[in-house]
Amino acid sequence: MEKYREIYERKLKNMNEILHQISCMDQAEDERQLNEIISDILKVIGEYINAERVYIFDWISEEHNSFQNTFE
Repeated sequence: MEKYREIYERKLKNMNEILHQISCMDQAEDERQLNEIISDILKVIGEYINAERVYIFDWISEEHNSFQNTFE
């Protein structure tokens, strides 16, 4: 039972951090700071879902047939 409590507390902490980082996005002063916040959010999302990597891809063509990895 203690193990499940630890997992729950860790997930709750991660969710609070995700929400905090999202609220910080509105206060970013420049693109560099916004990029850092996005990277921080991805890190915490990865911890929350127990993933080794989390990505954001952007379409780079109007036809949506190619994309690029913008964040990892």
